[in-house]
Amino acid sequence: MKKLFFALCALLFSITAMAGSDIEVTQGDEKFFKKTDGTATCVFIWDGATYDGRMALSKKFKNLATLKKASYNAFVEEFNKKSKHIQIVKGKAKYKITIRIKKIDQYFKVTGIVPANATKMWGTLTVTNSAGKKLLVATIDEVDGGSNRDPVGTFEDCFEDLGKQVAKLK
Repeated sequence: MKKLFFALCALLFSITAMAGSDIEVTQGDEKFFKKTDGTATCVFIWDGATYDGRMALSKKFKNLATLKKASYNAFVEEFNKKSKHIQIVKGKAKYKITIRIKKIDQYFKVTGIVPANATKMWGTLTVTNSAGKKLLVATIDEVDGGSNRDPVGTFEDCFEDLGKQVAKLK
């Protein structure tokens, strides 16, 4: 029994150790969100985004406008909750965060107590100053929110996770 317990502990430890950020900074200071103070506007660009890399999102989701709004609101709310230095505002700001969504995928998640649908997202993140100079560019690789029975909720969960990861980027 002790061997089984230690084996499970080792497995959980290794899984936790391998879990990392789904965001990789490719240009600029990866600690930008940790050491920069100010306000930022946020823009989501959905142009050209596909479902599973094969079809336009508008063909897959009839309520795409609702999903876009829910995703944006979830990201901003979670980012503002987790960020200690930068807050997303409407109107004039020192910085601009642009998130280009490239691909969305959905799947049925069976881990956890209640199996439900989940959404994954791929894209890019760019932060510019008021003059348009790029301060940070990052690749977003498969951000995965929790499972949710509500289709809109799966998008909210995914983009909440993205907001948390961006705010805690290190």
